[in-house]
Amino acid sequence: MTLTATREHLRTSEHAVAMGVLGVFVVACFAAEAAGLGKLLIIAVVSCLAMVAGAVLALRRIVSSSALTWAYGLAAGAMVASACAFLLPTAIERNATLGGFGIAAGVLAGFTLHLAGAGFEFRTALLDDYVVRLTVHSVAAGFVIGAIYASMPGIGLLLGLSIISHKGPAGYAAARSLHGSGRSIVPVVLPSCGIGIAAIAVGLLGWPLSPAVTAPVFGVAAGLFLHVALDFLAHLEKNRATGSPRLAAHATTSALAGAAAVVGAWAITGG
Repeated sequence: MTLTATREHLRTSEHAVAMGVLGVFVVACFAAEAAGLGKLLIIAVVSCLAMVAGAVLALRRIVSSSALTWAYGLAAGAMVASACAFLLPTAIERNATLGGFGIAAGVLAGFTLHLAGAGFEFRTALLDDYVVRLTVHSVAAGFVIGAIYASMPGIGLLLGLSIISHKGPAGYAAARSLHGSGRSIVPVVLPSCGIGIAAIAVGLLGWPLSPAVTAPVFGVAAGLFLHVALDFLAHLEKNRATGSPRLAAHATTSALAGAAAVVGAWAITGG
């Protein structure tokens, strides 16, 4: 088989997998609607569209360094504020010790997922390793989000939307990785749909309400999303060393603005 034929076969296989996952996502959305899981449905659709939009923008190359800095900063600020204001207190309130262990587990899990791609190559012939890593992270985040809303259905949309606020920049980075290696950006569909599929699946199955279960779940969520947010902030700090003072100012302002937006939304809506 020639190199061109091999690439074409790979592209066809990637598209088939992506379309299959998209089909599962659509079925999950209909199931969520039928089961009255409106919040999870909205979170699933918004996260999917945000990541796909980020991927399309990367392909068109119409995003400036300043705009990308603002996207990373806003997402990081919103996630830090949400994790500290909504997830951490709930984890500690349910069970301080178990919640604390959950927070530690979440931070370490995020660190492990990050190193899984940086230190260990599990590139497959079918999928780019960055896409595999991002998909694993999205599914893990989806399970946590589903558990949060299943155990405390009264929580507003603000928390969920803040948690997925990084999906646009993540989709952009994934598409850049794929496009830079000469591959199709279609596999970005996998992590785009993964968070919704996992969240809705957990919501449909239900979740135990015991503090012994919910405390570590909220703790893991807080630790995991804090790690992602701090990783974004570290990325911005690294860029500051090689970027202009203007970009450094944008990074600081955007992170503070992201946190302020969560505070403002909470003050208006009550979360």
